[in-house]
Amino acid sequence: MRRPFSPGTILIGKNSLLREGLTKILRSANFRILTSVSSADDLPTSKALPRALLFLMVHTGDKFDAAIKQIELIRNRHPGASIGIVTDRYRPEEMVLAFRSGASGYFVDVMTCDVFIKSLELVMMGETVFPAAFL
Repeated sequence: MRRPFSPGTILIGKNSLLREGLTKILRSANFRILTSVSSADDLPTSKALPRALLFLMVHTGDKFDAAIKQIELIRNRHPGASIGIVTDRYRPEEMVLAFRSGASGYFVDVMTCDVFIKSLELVMMGETVFPAAFL
């Protein structure tokens, strides 16, 4: 089923294989992928981006402070955008930092594709989504 409105989606992360996999998952759910880059610094500035944007950051490894800087950069450039982080492990302290920096979704890679898509739809509607383990 095609959704009536799909904001532009931008994927950000160092791991191109993970970005490519997410692109395939999102396209199969009719998300509009605008671009996929390794860093928020690589985002095109001359191209007019739509107002409704979803940024998905792919984070792997231990340097979460770099992800926080990316979130802050995106939030400064696109204050109305939705930002989610896809990460390879659940760390409560990183999740708290992500939300304080402006992310509204934190997705650990153990969820199913269907749950992931529904969770992204909630984030795009302005909701905050975090792992149940945090409760």
